[in-house]
Amino acid sequence: MKMMERTAHTLFASKTVYEVPPYQRSYVWEKTDQWQPLWSDLTERAERVVNGGEPTHFMGAVVLLKPKADQRPGGTRIIVDGQQRLVTVQILCVAVENALKARGLTPAAMKIAAITPDGTTEADWKMAPSLADKEGFRAAMQTGSAGHEGLVRAKRYFREECNRWLDSVEAQKEERGNALADVLCQGLTFGVIELDDEETQYAVFETLNARGTPLSQSDLAKNHVVEVWRRRFRGWPSEDELKRVWPFHEPSYKGKTGRGRRTTDKSDEMLRYWLSARTATEVRSEDICKTLKHVLADQFDDDVEHLGRKLGKAAERWTDGEALPAARGSSLERIRAAGAWAWGPVLMALDEREDAGPERESPALRILEAYMMRRKLAGMPTQGTSNLAVSVVRALDGKRDTEAARVIAETLAAQDADSRRWATAEEVERGVQEKDLYHSRDRAWPLVVLEAVEEHLRHTHDDQTAAGTVNIEHIFPVKAGMRWGGADEVEHEERKGLLHTAGNLIVVEGPLNSSLGNRPWSEKRQALERHTHRKLTRDMLDHAGGAWGAETIRARSKRIARWVQEIWPIAAG
Repeated sequence: MKMMERTAHTLFASKTVYEVPPYQRSYVWEKTDQWQPLWSDLTERAERVVNGGEPTHFMGAVVLLKPKADQRPGGTRIIVDGQQRLVTVQILCVAVENALKARGLTPAAMKIAAITPDGTTEADWKMAPSLADKEGFRAAMQTGSAGHEGLVRAKRYFREECNRWLDSVEAQKEERGNALADVLCQGLTFGVIELDDEETQYAVFETLNARGTPLSQSDLAKNHVVEVWRRRFRGWPSEDELKRVWPFHEPSYKGKTGRGRRTTDKSDEMLRYWLSARTATEVRSEDICKTLKHVLADQFDDDVEHLGRKLGKAAERWTDGEALPAARGSSLERIRAAGAWAWGPVLMALDEREDAGPERESPALRILEAYMMRRKLAGMPTQGTSNLAVSVVRALDGKRDTEAARVIAETLAAQDADSRRWATAEEVERGVQEKDLYHSRDRAWPLVVLEAVEEHLRHTHDDQTAAGTVNIEHIFPVKAGMRWGGADEVEHEERKGLLHTAGNLIVVEGPLNSSLGNRPWSEKRQALERHTHRKLTRDMLDHAGGAWGAETIRARSKRIARWVQEIWPIAAG
């Protein structure tokens, strides 16, 4: 393995096609960190050339592999390391060539034309991009590229910057165009390392890429899956085959997802949940790839197609690192609102059981919902939830012949630590009466709780409420003046202390008129009378009388707490 110095002209003026292999990540370079500094360096070098300087600009080392079985007439080089730089240079050259042609700077444009595609069809490309980047690359190769793909945005950025730079000194436009072409063709220099051992390419790729933008765990896992495929079939998977064995190519799996203060790759989060469900262990984020390797070998006998089918089913149903789409009023909606991200492995385990799939309101899911809602309402800590979720998965795996609801109930009933046990009736009642229900990381939380109570009362009275746009309103206003409702100073301060508790919140269709929100209780009561088809509103008005005070709020919170206990009872083990 030796390094050779090559210019952009040497690399791209030939018929060789530079191929991005299936195990590579997609294009990730952006304006601030990469395009802007590169363009600044190149124009600075071009201005020196105008004044008699040298055009050389070193782009760093790239690692290429010459495949043993090469089907392309002009030859192929597999990009093991350097994809981001080589793809960027191709896009950059196409953008500059377009700008030069538009200004009639034909000699300079002709120089660059030697290292850009002869046409816009895929057969003309000098790069064979990754599956994830193919559409963006195709769009970028077209004149007048439009869109939001990273490669299209890169071309647009370089074209606009080139136009601006060329026009900045009108008298030197031709000289500047020739200088820039010289920098791009003869000045851009790469240190090229060629490999001839296909077996080492993955290890080299992972080692070298650790220096730049870190590979995600799903990147590493994908590398392994592709390598196993290649060893089995003595070649890389086609586009369709790659989609079957590695389903995370959809846009919904790109980018980051947030969990509190932590963010992670969406595909990483999905894989972590899935692997935890498969292994009944808590999989750490940094162990995703290692665990997938063991699962592929031990549970699938290195059959990547079988693995792909299982992953594909999960990927279709569990997007963005979250559960299935949650219908309004469903157990899944309430579990999500309770912030139960750690229960993903349990939901995935239930998804594979005929008696408990999350797409239906199964008894198992309702028990999990009750457990999470009670603890959230009581304000109990969430530490240890991941370990408990793994315990539930392990119990479900060990008792496949037992009803899932019974397994979950028994497992939860056996917990006695504060971080894992059921919330008691006293703790739930105190939480509903005293804790801030309105403010939550999930803004849907207060609505989910009050709508569950509404549904409970509606079923009790065999009535229905039409679904629609609803809002949470404070009965005692957030900005109430001292004399609101005829309160003295002591009463006013008491009500302020209960402002965001359940007893002072109401659900209405559409927002109340803002002018009514801070008006006296008698006038606000009249406005709320329009919502008496709601059982919670009717109950509130029936008990309120002629005033809305601290005791009225406490009494309503107590009634809500009683209904909460009926909706989400403790499941006996």
